[in-house]
Amino acid sequence: MKRREMIARIGAISVGLTAPQLTKGEMLAAPYTIKKQNIETEILIVGGGTAGVVAAIQARRAGAKTTLIESGSQLGGTTSTGGVSFPGIFHAWGRQIIGGIGWELVHP
Repeated sequence: MKRREMIARIGAISVGLTAPQLTKGEMLAAPYTIKKQNIETEILIVGGGTAGVVAAIQARRAGAKTTLIESGSQLGGTTSTGGVSFPGIFHAWGRQIIGGIGWELVHP
């Protein structure tokens, strides 16, 4: 038997031995159930990233009944979970150049 043949057979045998265990799988947690709801809203915003949060704030300030849906565990999108530690430059040349809701989000 040649070396390559032997390695191929050992590989096939090892996969054959583990295959029954792979088909069983392991369940770490029970799958969640989906709770269906009817929500009446004028504006629906899907995604709680920076743009979605700012859009929801502005829509609400304008008086619209607004609903924001986020699938993750927190708002902020890439600003919070994407590793962006500095959300923007608000001052340049000795004066503030960016304001509004973006400034309100980072200003204490």
